[in-house]
Amino acid sequence: MPGTTQREGKKFNKEKINLLRTLDLLVIDEISMVRADVLDGIDEVLRRYRSNAGPFGGVQLLLIGDMQQLPP
Repeated sequence: MPGTTQREGKKFNKEKINLLRTLDLLVIDEISMVRADVLDGIDEVLRRYRSNAGPFGGVQLLLIGDMQQLPP
């Protein structure tokens, strides 16, 4: 499919790739409910599409949540 990148069954069209490249701030609410492997996946995708080896591809994170909540 032209204009689509695929890796391990996940597809990103040009619009999503452009969104990832222009992202300045990523807000994640209910962070206590997010598994570590999901955060690792977000980190990997942002590093790849932003061509930045820094954590989360250099995107600033705002993590909001109640750390006393139940684990995921």
